[in-house]
Amino acid sequence: MRRGARLGFARLGFALGALSLVALSLAAGARPAVAHLALPGAQAMLMAGWDTVLVELDTRQPYASRRFALYVAVRPEHPSAADSLYALDVAAIPGLGTVATPQRGRVVRIAGSSHEWEGDIAIPVRGAWGLQFTVTRPNGATHATNLPVTVAAPNAIPLWAGWCVGLSPLLGLLAFAAWQTRVLRQRLREERAAS
Repeated sequence: MRRGARLGFARLGFALGALSLVALSLAAGARPAVAHLALPGAQAMLMAGWDTVLVELDTRQPYASRRFALYVAVRPEHPSAADSLYALDVAAIPGLGTVATPQRGRVVRIAGSSHEWEGDIAIPVRGAWGLQFTVTRPNGATHATNLPVTVAAPNAIPLWAGWCVGLSPLLGLLAFAAWQTRVLRQRLREERAAS
């Protein structure tokens, strides 16, 4: 019986350790489950007039009042315009049901390129938005295109605090297991003393 009790304690300890590792790995890789971008982390191909606009948005979920990064490349209609200097302006336009004013983004031309920009934009209100990319060609013609984006509200509490609150019952379970282990050991000692 003594050896069986030791095996039971070892199995219990192993199970609790494995459960703790699973909980920690889930907490480390957790991401909020909220609304998403139209194309999260992927490239969107849009048309502005005859030119193709490639947009890559930040892989993170855009939250209200937080900046998120974007990369924009314009592919000219004709290969002969490859050396021409294009201009780009980015703005966030509120969608239907979103009460807000348009917001301008910051874009900077990538060094050595006449058709690529990177920058960021902050959207102050959650809801449906459209990212408007306005492309100005070298001849002065301007074309715009929109990419729909859904912006989520910031988390009510920090993610780490949520996991601490959520995993707090596990501490109670561990305390209960420790108490039961102590009671079981005491009963085993009493049985050994009685026999």
